[in-house]
Amino acid sequence: MAINPVWRKTIGQWRQQVTRWIGRRNEVALQLADVLFDFQSVFGEAGLADQLRRTILGLCRANPGFLREMFGVQADHRAGLGWFGRLLTERDDPAHKGHMNLKYAGTLPLAEAVRLLALRAGIEATGTLARIEALGQAGELSRDVQDHLGAAFDHITGLQLRQQIADFQAGRPVSNFVDPADLTARETELLKSSFRAINDFRARVRAELTGDVF
Repeated sequence: MAINPVWRKTIGQWRQQVTRWIGRRNEVALQLADVLFDFQSVFGEAGLADQLRRTILGLCRANPGFLREMFGVQADHRAGLGWFGRLLTERDDPAHKGHMNLKYAGTLPLAEAVRLLALRAGIEATGTLARIEALGQAGELSRDVQDHLGAAFDHITGLQLRQQIADFQAGRPVSNFVDPADLTARETELLKSSFRAINDFRARVRAELTGDVF
């Protein structure tokens, strides 16, 4: 990103860019905005990043239709749980057939929903766990929901990290794919519980942003 002009702008240019993205609301603009909204200051004048963050939050809160349409782009993203509580596994990729992609079936749908609720609430924190905590402090999440979502994120990322370490040590490409057969019975039950918590939360976010309860 550092060498891509799309992502290299002055504070004034970024304000104009975000305003255009929120105004256009086409799929490309929504996807680019989604990438930007997790930015963090790592070098230079941090105050400029704080200004941009406040600009973004103000625009999002003033344009609820933008958040509604952003959820629409992500509406099909769900945690990997099928009928009768069955874990959904890869079918099309021969290299990972029968395995679960814990990023796309777990952490991604959770992070997306938490981000949207945090933007609506004007929360400046970035990072899924930080946003969950901030949403709880703001009264947007009950303590039970906060606990369930935080535990789900911890469990799923823990399984991902363990698999990635094993891949690296075995000389395999590091990925987010985990074989359900490698999980203990307790890990499997915790994973199913995590996926249920994520899908329940996404259903709530969908209802609040779009009015659609089905």
